[in-house]
Amino acid sequence: MAHFAQIDPKNNTVINVIVVSNEECTDAEGNETEAQGILYLRSIFGDNTHWLKTSINNSIRTRYASIGYTYRVEEDAFVRPCPFPSWVYNPDTRDWKAPVAYPQDGKNADGKIIKRYDWNEESQSWFYVFDLSEKDILRQANIGSIDYQFLTRI
Repeated sequence: MAHFAQIDPKNNTVINVIVVSNEECTDAEGNETEAQGILYLRSIFGDNTHWLKTSINNSIRTRYASIGYTYRVEEDAFVRPCPFPSWVYNPDTRDWKAPVAYPQDGKNADGKIIKRYDWNEESQSWFYVFDLSEKDILRQANIGSIDYQFLTRI
């Protein structure tokens, strides 16, 4: 299955995420291409719609697109909405950065979150929420919420 984000051309915001069968993304030579998937989606939603491929495993365009994310053309990346007014965009990580670093005891040596802290915008600080279980640590993934429809030709 291939995933595609519909982009609002006025502000480059993701307005929909669609799953398309691999068959619909395959060209006459048998190659799965983004262009073929876009042609298929435009045949359904109209020639004036704008689509980009996204990857559920974050292998292209930095991360999986979700509704409300912004596509940054200059970086070829999907960027999450800014979570708090005090956070600034970091083009190196293509993500938002708090004015105060995440507490050091909140991550293990592998960078996995082991203690949950949340941001308090009013105090401009992190506050402890809870420790994560081993199960939670093992299944951590860098995937945002998934909001999509399945499309296949009948």
